[in-house]
Amino acid sequence: MKGLHTKELGELLRRIRKEKSLRLEDIADQNISPATISNIERGVPHVLSGKIEYLMEKLGTDEDEVKRLKAGVAEELKQLELDLLAIESFCDVGEIEEAIEKLNKYDSMSTEHPFAAIVYFLRGKCYVSKGEWEKAKREISSAIRLSGNCHTENIEASSYCLLGIISFFTNELNQAIQFTDKGIQTFVPEGKRSQLLDVLIINKISYLENLNRVGEAFTLVSEIWERKEEIRKPELLLHLYQQRVTLLRKTDHYEEAIEIGTEGLERARMTSEYIRILDLWDAMGSVYLRMDDLENAEVCLDFAVKLKKKINTRHHLYIATLTRCGILYMRKGELERAHLFLEDAIVQGRELKADVYLIDALTIMGDLKVRLGNNNEAILYYQEAIQIAEKCGLKKKKHAILYRLANSYQHVDQKVFQHLLSNMFEVYREMREDGLIRDII
Repeated sequence: MKGLHTKELGELLRRIRKEKSLRLEDIADQNISPATISNIERGVPHVLSGKIEYLMEKLGTDEDEVKRLKAGVAEELKQLELDLLAIESFCDVGEIEEAIEKLNKYDSMSTEHPFAAIVYFLRGKCYVSKGEWEKAKREISSAIRLSGNCHTENIEASSYCLLGIISFFTNELNQAIQFTDKGIQTFVPEGKRSQLLDVLIINKISYLENLNRVGEAFTLVSEIWERKEEIRKPELLLHLYQQRVTLLRKTDHYEEAIEIGTEGLERARMTSEYIRILDLWDAMGSVYLRMDDLENAEVCLDFAVKLKKKINTRHHLYIATLTRCGILYMRKGELERAHLFLEDAIVQGRELKADVYLIDALTIMGDLKVRLGNNNEAILYYQEAIQIAEKCGLKKKKHAILYRLANSYQHVDQKVFQHLLSNMFEVYREMREDGLIRDII
């Protein structure tokens, strides 16, 4: 029908059917199936025009009546679209309860409505912000199921992005990558949320880096870095800078890491993205720690710790910042100060169940206890760290911690020491450097 988009026409025909209290099955016959009627109402493209005309005839309506309805429905959908945009904006700025309250008025919205998937997605997004993972997954699953109703909104890809984030925060890193890949595959380039593809790619880089799959992560960083000036979202751009600095540090390109980090910090000064600014200062502090430049490392990490006061939300990566502070002050011989930072890192890591970062905090606390001559206490920290590393599938970290554990048992229980030694000690001794410290700093 001229002048009407298929999605718009479908919504009008759905409303006419609903007003007449007709089910899909009431209209379907040998010439038109319930599935075809549903496709027309959902605005699925490529439905034969003859089928649409036949449905209109079955509904007892014509082109003139549909056009009369168009003006009012179009205005209603336009208003609804703006309202949903406002709700998502409330979520983006941290006003989660306000967003949820505004979503409540759509509780009775039909799943056949063209914006139903968006409503489910927004509920899921709000629950992700609150850390209510199970509720979030239920809403997001519904959004994916209904996303065909709003193909160009990129709700399916956005939903997989959220599932990846949930998996990361629940310490399922491989699953986070799988969901993120699904988001990349389902992204519609000509659709809305144009920055979503960059979000997905940068998130994947982060997940790969945490799994120590440095080569894969570096390849993705190099690809997206070529078009970094096209990234309009400051938070996303700073995240990319932080990831590049981290990967350059892990591949021993220290001078380039400092150059890129400094450039990123200059850009960061023009924003109020405090979480990403903290992360970037932390990444720079880590580079200086790797270089054993303790003075500059302290400048960077001290700024990151003080900046945390401006961040009201709990931040997983800050646990890594506290751990690096522990390493810094151990190297400076300020052991009591190191203990305070590591203790704080462990407390926050346990509270947030941030296993990826908790492993490092526990391990370095074990190192500190060894340095203080408390081998029995060190063993407890190492054992907890090994259990978490095993659960997360972080084999490199597990081997690094087993080395420490064997060293500690050498002074406590020779039988256990020999058992550990026979399994891994000689293999790990062949490694030329401490892999765990390299991962952390």
